[in-house]
Amino acid sequence: MHHYLNTPEILNRRLVQLLNRHDPELAGELRKKSIRIKIRPRLRWQDKYLLVLAAILLSLLLLATTTAKADEAWGMQFSEGDRLVDAVALSTSIEIEVIGSQARVEVLQSFHNQSDQWVEASYRFPLPDEAAVDQLKIEVGGRVLVGEIQEKQLAEKIYQQAKQNGQTTSLVRQEKDHQFHTKLANIGPGEVIKVKIGFLQPVLLADGQFRLRLPMTFTPTYNPNTLLSGEDLSSSHTDSTDSEPYGQELMVSINLLTDFELAELTSTYHAINVHETRQGYFIILEDESQSGHLQYADRDFELVWRLQPQDEPLASVLTWEDDDGFYAQLQLIPPATDFLDERPREVIFIIDTSGSMAGIPMHQARQALTVGLDQLRAEDRFNIIRFSSDAKSLFTEPQAASQSNLASARTEVSQLDADGGTNIQPALELALSNVSTDHYLQQIIFITDGAVGNESEIYQYLHEQLEDTRLFTVAIGAAPNSWFMRKAAEIGRGSYTHIGKLEEITERMALLWQRISKPALEDVCIDWGQHAESYPAVIPDLYAGDSLFVTARLNHPVTEVTICGQLNGLGWEYTQPLPQQHANADIARLWARKKIETINDNQLLGLPFTEAREQILDVALQYSLLSRFTALVAVDPEPARNTTESLSRSEVASLQPKTMQLQLAQGSLGWQLQLLLGLISLLVSAGMFWRSGVGKND
Repeated sequence: MHHYLNTPEILNRRLVQLLNRHDPELAGELRKKSIRIKIRPRLRWQDKYLLVLAAILLSLLLLATTTAKADEAWGMQFSEGDRLVDAVALSTSIEIEVIGSQARVEVLQSFHNQSDQWVEASYRFPLPDEAAVDQLKIEVGGRVLVGEIQEKQLAEKIYQQAKQNGQTTSLVRQEKDHQFHTKLANIGPGEVIKVKIGFLQPVLLADGQFRLRLPMTFTPTYNPNTLLSGEDLSSSHTDSTDSEPYGQELMVSINLLTDFELAELTSTYHAINVHETRQGYFIILEDESQSGHLQYADRDFELVWRLQPQDEPLASVLTWEDDDGFYAQLQLIPPATDFLDERPREVIFIIDTSGSMAGIPMHQARQALTVGLDQLRAEDRFNIIRFSSDAKSLFTEPQAASQSNLASARTEVSQLDADGGTNIQPALELALSNVSTDHYLQQIIFITDGAVGNESEIYQYLHEQLEDTRLFTVAIGAAPNSWFMRKAAEIGRGSYTHIGKLEEITERMALLWQRISKPALEDVCIDWGQHAESYPAVIPDLYAGDSLFVTARLNHPVTEVTICGQLNGLGWEYTQPLPQQHANADIARLWARKKIETINDNQLLGLPFTEAREQILDVALQYSLLSRFTALVAVDPEPARNTTESLSRSEVASLQPKTMQLQLAQGSLGWQLQLLLGLISLLVSAGMFWRSGVGKND
């Protein structure tokens, strides 16, 4: 019987036979109306688990897309119970002093607690990459709080205790490389809060241009409560390009300290006035009478300058002296490319073909390698080594960059595919096994995503075996092992380039080739006249369009420093007198930051965590620097709030950028992949329901 019970056709025939025998009238009615029995299959336990898994995946996807933008808010955040309260800055004033490779930035903003309650405020400010907060001053209710660096756990305890005691207090922690978070407790009703933060940030140099960029806008946070209340988001996510300016007025002043004459000094997004001084240049924003309108903090501020081209390398030194020692920062500027000779090169391209490069990264790597081949000249020599679980070279030894050899290389590159493990060392051994003894520039272009697990072994090998060969790393993909790539290039006295998109390949590789085709100063050496602890420990070559910065700590003051190296293949030496006047204590902090970076690197190379933590704490506490183990805390000794009164906290929106459009949530996967996963989950769910018979006619 179980055979026809599981087969609809047999079951229907058997039913008709029974009805014809026992109830012919009913059988005729069934035939007339074409009524048939359909069997709903039962779900197996495997199908049930798949259905539950699909539902979970879909729920997680919806949660991720609704929270991807909702983790943090920029600016000041007040609270009134559970109600959101806007706290847009009343004004923003920025003072900047550029010192060599770094800028000292102080941002002053004013906020107003418009509520009638005591509140705990939360303040976030968008930091430039690699910026480090080290100063905090808060003025509220006629009281001034100055932050002090403490060990992080101790700082948190001090803040919480002062908060409970009703004392005005603040705590600053660095959350990410580009963001810090300040909490302020016991802000009184109607009080105006003035927050002044100070941080150091690097000045970027690319293609001969120095760039100082400050993120200014506070993007509003997406709040799911707003959706639940039915509030229209279009008013807070609009393109305001054509509307009147809004937000706080912006005031910026910059003191650019330099001994070099500038060929260009401009602001990308704001109108400025430039004044020459004895120490460099002083820059301020144009006022309303000059530009015809006020200037607002609704877009980033960027200052760009370029040095006058020179026929020889130039040097500049900034110094500082205190009880702990004598500090110096040396800046070395290369000559213009017109004064540099192109020398024949022997270039070894190493390309990663391991499984982690499958898909788009492999396509990017092939294209990057092809662009590199196109840059070779007839007098150059080259070879290609591909590696995965093993390594194999195109030629047994480097060959001339002839048309026939390049054609063979392009054919080989077009056929490269990704498969296998990531075993880098055999490729490096193969590249260094037959280094030429001729007068060629020895260069390795290393194209990979850096997905390796034995970094320490590779670093040790590079340190021992590279000798005169220079290593240039090209990171491929959206999320490469950037630390490994940067550190490998540092050991190899080369440079690091990241290519994240296909459209970036031609431009990035052309810039890399332009830079390394004309080394400005090789085998750089620096003599301070006494023992010096300097960073970077391995001094790279100086290339066209680059600039070299070295920070050092000495036991005693010196009056000059000697720089030497190879210029156009010939010996070169220059003695730079040190200035009679010192800069400021930021020179010492810059040195301390570089030392902390080195300790972090050493931990990744095997330094035990406890030793790294102890060393970083010692440096950070001595030089008053925020780090992953320290925080800034400030406490008013006198209580401001009666402990019987409640303290509220919550989140708020902040100032928007000038142009802001509604976008899909940007999680770590990207909205396109999130959407694809969502569709797949829906299809799986629909298939499981269809299999269970839901939605079918009985």
